[in-house]
Amino acid sequence: MDITSKIQKFFDYIRGLWSDNLSQGVDDENLSIVRREKIIVFLIAFLLALGLWFLVNMSRSYNLDVKMPIQLGNIPEDKALASNLPESATVSLQGEGWKLISLYHNPPEIFLNVTRDQVNLYEQVREQLNATPTVTVLKVTPVMANVKLEDKVSKKVPVFSNIDVSFRDQFNFLTPPELSPDSVEIYGAPGQLENIDSISTKKFALNQVNADISRSVPLIKPNHLVEISNEEVQYAARVAEFTEGESSVEVKARNVPDSKKVTFSPPTVTIRYHVPIQQYKQISQQKPFTAYVTYEEISQDSTGYIEPHIEVTNKELNIKVRSFQPDKLSYYHVLGGN
Repeated sequence: MDITSKIQKFFDYIRGLWSDNLSQGVDDENLSIVRREKIIVFLIAFLLALGLWFLVNMSRSYNLDVKMPIQLGNIPEDKALASNLPESATVSLQGEGWKLISLYHNPPEIFLNVTRDQVNLYEQVREQLNATPTVTVLKVTPVMANVKLEDKVSKKVPVFSNIDVSFRDQFNFLTPPELSPDSVEIYGAPGQLENIDSISTKKFALNQVNADISRSVPLIKPNHLVEISNEEVQYAARVAEFTEGESSVEVKARNVPDSKKVTFSPPTVTIRYHVPIQQYKQISQQKPFTAYVTYEEISQDSTGYIEPHIEVTNKELNIKVRSFQPDKLSYYHVLGGN
């Protein structure tokens, strides 16, 4: 009789107890006590029987497939793995149920000896399981593993930020963010490095920023066959509260021949800009902008309208030009003589 039939018979018996007690006319309180005691007794008996059945069956021999991870042994310092190894091998085992359960839940790693180009995984697993004599290795898939080593080389590549920063209202970068170091050395087989031109930081977001930023940022390894000189870099940036300003600037023409003259309509543009609050007073006392158009651009234009260039003349100020109006100007050639 299988275990399912035994369980069903047990519950049928419990239901029988219920019916028998009701037919005997026992009062409700005594009926509850009797029923509870009998159920407890039979539950204990059932669990003991189930435990004995499990012990007996786990002592028998079974076949089981176990997926074992593959771990590369020590590699010489001047060598690097040139191609991927299989991550795991499927091992068919025969042995006592107890031993197989332990191996299934805690599979041992298969350590590969890298002194040879090919490793017999079957022999490797057998050697590692010698300490478990009641378990027999029947089959290993794949049977062989190819270990391809090449001379290790290095390459210097830049680091790129993958950090998304959003600010509180009126706040922004005072200076562009910096990564330190801004480049790293990568190591590996030549074929693994040839297509790697940069390393990126892990992607994450900084929200509602209103103060200077300084934090470590992990780097993303291209793959497990490539080593990086730094696991992380330092991300730093100065942040300030900005205010908006406006300035009117005359537009001038550059590189105009002496025999010619150019006038613009309108003659000025209004520049809107953001500036740190602590620098606003200094800007309001000067005009740190120039607006210009080159004569070469005018000569090549066929529309009669041209867009001026806006240049910040005071490089010590942290000015961010937002816009300028009008964005295009009409112009006139005035012929002149000497």
